Amino acid sequence: MEDFEKKSNKRVRRTNKDIEKSIMNATKGMIEDYGLFCISITELAERAITEPPVIYRWYNNLEGLFAKYLETYTFWLPDIIDDISGKNNMSDKEIIKRIFKDIINNLYKDKVLHRVFAWEVADDSNLSTNRLKSKEFAYCYIADEFLPQSSKTVISPMLAIILGGIYYIALTKDKTLCWGIDFSKHSGKKRLIELADRMIELAFSEQKASNEALEIAKKMKNKGIDNKTIVECTGLSISKVQTL
Repeated sequence: MEDFEKKSNKRVRRTNKDIEKSIMNATKGMIEDYGLFCISITELAERAITEPPVIYRWYNNLEGLFAKYLETYTFWLPDIIDDISGKNNMSDKEIIKRIFKDIINNLYKDKVLHRVFAWEVADDSNLSTNRLKSKEFAYCYIADEFLPQSSKTVISPMLAIILGGIYYIALTKDKTLCWGIDFSKHSGKKRLIELADRMIELAFSEQKASNEALEIAKKMKNKGIDNKTIVECTGLSISKVQTL
């Protein structure tokens, strides 16, 4: 009995890989529980069954720890892009709808993603700023890959507004209604996806109308009709007409 007690009191030796895995798991758990702003190295070390000096030695500070954790955390947007890139049978509009649907689904199901995005928006560190820039790089890639060059002046700004609305609703849905709508439930998520689809339809329709107005303006200009009349008939700006 005495030998058993001595054996059970011995600390289990862990490799550095085991310790780092425990630290990463503890980080994930604390992000889910508190968000990134309320994490302390002392409590994190307790959860990971290690000592604070180990964390400071390996990561220097919390920002270094977050940087390491976020390296291991899968950023879902490239996965979405990879998934749809080979589907040549999908139109540009269908691809954009699919991307936005997947963004919404990920924001609803992944609590860590939700917490990380809230931190990225509110934090002023280089790490959070660079992560937001990496998202923008992905969005620009989507625009370059799936939107015609001529459509970016109409569709891209509207997609930016849609995306901003999705992020705001995702961040606040568990705290309050949004214009009287409860987006926190499954029915709310379904409604958000449907609204995003309708707004994307509108964006592409607006682009089509803009393209048609440009074609009409070109034909009118070729027939010698003055710029003022073209502006009145097409609704285009005078600066746009002058460049045709």
